[in-house]
Parts: sequence; C-alpha cells; structure tokens
Amino acid sequence: MMGGMSEKDHESGRMEKDQENQEHTRHITPRVWGMALVAVVIVVAVIAVLYSRSGMIQPEAAEIKTGSVSRQSVAGDIKITGVLDTQDRAVVTPQIAGTLAELYVKEGAQVNKGDIVAVLDQRDLQIALDKAQSAAQSTQSTTEQARINYDSAQADYLRYQELFQTGAISRQQLDQAQAKRDLARSQYVAAGGAGADTAEQGVAAARSNLEKAALISPMDGVVVACGVVVGDNVSPSTSVVTIVSAENLVLSGNVPEGVINYLQVGDQAAVELDTQKGVSYAGAITFISPVSIPTGQFFPIKITMQEASEQLKAGMTVTAMIHIATSGYVAVPNSALFKREGRNFVYMVQDGKAVRTDVDISLQGDEYTAIMRGVTPGDVIVLAGTDQVIEGMEIPLEK
Repeated sequence: MMGGMSEKDHESGRMEKDQENQEHTRHITPRVWGMALVAVVIVVAVIAVLYSRSGMIQPEAAEIKTGSVSRQSVAGDIKITGVLDTQDRAVVTPQIAGTLAELYVKEGAQVNKGDIVAVLDQRDLQIALDKAQSAAQSTQSTTEQARINYDSAQADYLRYQELFQTGAISRQQLDQAQAKRDLARSQYVAAGGAGADTAEQGVAAARSNLEKAALISPMDGVVVACGVVVGDNVSPSTSVVTIVSAENLVLSGNVPEGVINYLQVGDQAAVELDTQKGVSYAGAITFISPVSIPTGQFFPIKITMQEASEQLKAGMTVTAMIHIATSGYVAVPNSALFKREGRNFVYMVQDGKAVRTDVDISLQGDEYTAIMRGVTPGDVIVLAGTDQVIEGMEIPLEK
C-alpha cells in the first residue's frame, strides 16, 4: 500500500533501534558500574557505623580477673631529666683595685692551672714598692748607726768602771758614762724594734700588691667569658675571666619521693642527650639530697659523667636511666592500675563490689608496680579488665 509501511520496513527499523541501544550501552556501562560500586561501598560503611553506634557491633570484652595483693620483686628504670653543668667553675677576680693593662685570653681559650690570664697596670705598684724599700733601707741604716753608738757607749762605760776602781776618775764621771750607755741602748732598741718591723711590713705589702697584679688561672679548663677589656678599672668584685672544666660534667635533677629511697650514691646511670637518641654515656650518682626542694615531694640528685665526650656540653638537657631491681615490696600487676584525672587507682573488691581506691605508686617495672599507699598484702583487687568495671558493680571472686 502507498500510505503504509510494510512488515519488512518495521523489522528493519527495529534492528536499527537495537543497534543504537547497544552502541549507547557500550559507552555508558563502565561509568554506570563505577557509580554503582561507590554507592554500594557508601551504604555498607553507613550501615557499619550505625550498627557500631547502636551497640550491635562490639569488640570482645577483656575478662575481669581478681586476686590478692602480695609482695613481689620489681625491676624497672627510674628516669631523671635535667641539665648538664660543670662541676668545676672558677671566676678570676682581682685581689686589688687597678686598671687592666693586659688580657691574654679570649673566650674559648684553653688554659692550665697557673697560667697568667690578665695583668693590672704595675707602674704605681712598682713605685710603691720602691718607696717601701727605700724607707726600709733608711730604717736599717738608722738601726745600724744606733747599734754602733750603743757598742761605743758600752765600751766607754766598761773602761770607766776600770778607771773608777783605780781612782783615776770620779764617781760623777762614771755615772755620766753609764747614762750615755743607757741612752744609746734605748735608741738602738727603738731603731731596731717597731720601726724596723714597720718598714719590713711595708716592703712585704708592696711586693705582695705587685705580685697580685698578675691574675692567675686556678684550674685547667676553657675560658667561657671575659667580662672586661684592656683599660677598664677593676676591683675585687669584678669578674675578669670565667673558666670551666670540660671534664666532670654533672647532671642536676630532681627525683620523686616515691623512688628516692631506691637510689644510692654510686648507682650507675645511662645518660642520653635529647638531641642524640640511642647513644648513652656512663654516669654515676654522686649526691642525693637529704632534704626535698621547697615545694616538697622531689629531692635534688647529682649524676657525675664518668666519660668525657665532645658531644657533652654544659647546659645540655639530658635524660638518665637508672635500673633498679628490688624484692619484698607491696606490688600490683600493671594491668590492675588505671588513671583518673592524673591519679592512679585500683578497684578493690569489698563485700563483692568494686570500690575505686586511690594508690600512690613508686617503682614501675615491666610487669609489676610497687605501691607506697592504698593497698596492703591480702587485699582483693581487680587484676585485669578494669576497663569493664564501674564503681559499685558486683565482682565475682575467682575460686
């Protein structure tokens, strides 16, 4: 028929339509499958979260175990953090006032004990010594002349005695000779006594001041500070040079009262630099204060380094580990302890119920922690599973 389509034409149209649909499907199928896969993952994740929050999915709870507190052997490390400082330090100051004429060292210089590090202006000091020596020489001359006069007067007196005994001279002449002898003796004693002593003391003082013009290092070490420059006026209160020893470095730190009694002078320590982890240096406790710091609860301690190293310098922050092994202390397993607001607790079992109990701990080991206060041997506590326990809940005791 002219106005209609034949069956053959319909069939041909359907085939063309199917081909178009197949071509379209071939292009969009990967994208559709990708989107579908993402949607499935999101749905599964949402369902998992909802189940978890609703309590339908829970991790397996740790088993609650109970037992009695006992005495145990505890081994652990005590950690002490502090700052290295020099054990030997000297500040060189003048013994007399003056003007700095020479400074022979600078910061970083190595010095030995006895080295001259600076010198004061010696001109006035030398003048003072010269005057004192001149005065002493004058006094010495006066004393010598007084001695000669006395020896002469004494000889005259002895000769006059002999003449008087023979009647050659009168009594008055003998008395005059004696008076002359006595006056010469008193003058000699005066010249050779206080006057001579004063003169010698003046020379000694002037010489000592001249010697004090040289400022001497009292120790071997390194100059770490020079507080003046040439030309400065200085006095005994002036710090001219500061010297420290590169050896005998000391760690100064504080130890909590809970562990102080575990430590003894001589205990060995492994010291690490905060900037050099994994490398330790040997040290030993050389001082434990019998008195706590003003705020209490901590005791000063000193650890002296036993080996020198260029890596160790005064002022560095270091950490010392001291291994301690003890026995016979009241202790609980580490699993029995838990913290609340910075405090340590255990659950004690009283009348079949959990009672949160505050405890003070000391040495912490790998398995056990020593207890100072809070529990005693024989007390029943929760040994494990504390995260499953709440205050007041019934706790079945293990048989």
